[in-house]
Amino acid sequence: MLTNGAVASVAAALSIIYDSSIGRTSLVDAAFWGFNQKPTNGIRMPTLFGRVQTNDNVTFCNLGLVYNGTNSITDLYDLPANFTNTFSLRFLSQTNRVAAGYQFVYVLGYTNVSGSAELSTLVWNSAVFYNAYRDNSPNYFQSYGVFPRYFNNGASYFGISEGLIRGNRMFRNAATVIDPGTGSTNISVWVDGYLGMQRASNNIYAASPANRLVIGARADRTNPFHGIVQQWLYFNRALTSNEIVILNRAQTVAAQEIPIVVYGDSISYPSYTDYEQGRNWPVQMWLNLGYNTNYVNIHNHSMSGQTASGLAGQIDDTGWMYRPYLGNTETHLFIKCGINDIIVSSNSAVTAFNSVSNMWYLGQSNGYIVHAFTILPISTTYGGTYGWSSAKASNINQLNIYIRDAYTNNPYRPFKYLQDINAVVTVSTNTSTDLFDGLHPTNAVHTAIGTYLATNSANWLRVP
Repeated sequence: MLTNGAVASVAAALSIIYDSSIGRTSLVDAAFWGFNQKPTNGIRMPTLFGRVQTNDNVTFCNLGLVYNGTNSITDLYDLPANFTNTFSLRFLSQTNRVAAGYQFVYVLGYTNVSGSAELSTLVWNSAVFYNAYRDNSPNYFQSYGVFPRYFNNGASYFGISEGLIRGNRMFRNAATVIDPGTGSTNISVWVDGYLGMQRASNNIYAASPANRLVIGARADRTNPFHGIVQQWLYFNRALTSNEIVILNRAQTVAAQEIPIVVYGDSISYPSYTDYEQGRNWPVQMWLNLGYNTNYVNIHNHSMSGQTASGLAGQIDDTGWMYRPYLGNTETHLFIKCGINDIIVSSNSAVTAFNSVSNMWYLGQSNGYIVHAFTILPISTTYGGTYGWSSAKASNINQLNIYIRDAYTNNPYRPFKYLQDINAVVTVSTNTSTDLFDGLHPTNAVHTAIGTYLATNSANWLRVP
């Protein structure tokens, strides 16, 4: 089933799970269809433990199983029945443009898997994916969005993850934990090891425990999913938060992923409301990596309005997940911030540089391969409370001088690579040709930045 030596990465992933507190007996079954893990041709495919999945209108590519958004479906019957469970899926959403309705990535439930038999699902609605289930009134369908951190982190059921944004094109490990017997949090979704959503409703309804898995649509073949599925793992109990971290690492190892973690502000973050997801420069870089997109995955923790000093605290929350370890030393950290320190906080170039360099040191102390970025200029067309002034323009220019000088003249610089993206904006800053509102790049400039980074990746990116 596995070719080209890919069995080694799967074996390593299983070793991580088996040798941890998760253990072998908790794993009900799993399937791996990732890079170079090419499944046997045909509609009937074996799982890790020898069960048989049936595929209908599912195609294979080098990244996994492709669901066409029209009539693709995978079905697996006769799973051991469990009310309490953890189900983790590694998938990407190909598009967020459909005529109407929902898209179901998977449904875990009982036999016919409809109505009250739907114990756990992942379905997108609006701009993000939702965890959905039947509550204690069997005819009522509950759903809670797995929103990104930058959307809203104020309510108790939102987490600190990037969320699950449809059409994002990036592979995400989404683990859903269902624990009906608890009186506190009994539904949670974890994205790449971080909490994405949790509910303490204690009202999960299911007539019988889950014994059937459907991927790519609902069991009646409605609401089809458009995207790629790379792995799934099913456990017979609710994994703890620490075990979710272990599971995420195992799935990342199985996928042979090279993570690139991004911290920045609104110039870097993806907009969940954008119907053309992927126009931001981190994804544009990824799209231009060619063959290396098979390995590289972007984890973007940028937040609108954030200063470098504010982002430093975010690294404490989210920067630890993908820091390098013995099994993967090739983890990059992109730090592109500082503009809000100047235009919002009215800091001098020296103060802004100190905050930015503190981010570098934090990344370096966590073992990352740190990339420093110059910041983009500001145009005279940028108005409002935090708009253009000659002093701000001067401080931005001076901050970039300090950043470049740290690369060329500091023998102990706390970063390895300098990405001088300021040079990508070549027009005079008194126009809005490159900065559509005087501050934020146009789509063309996002593409130019991404292309610049991808073109130079031969100097800094190593793949297996």
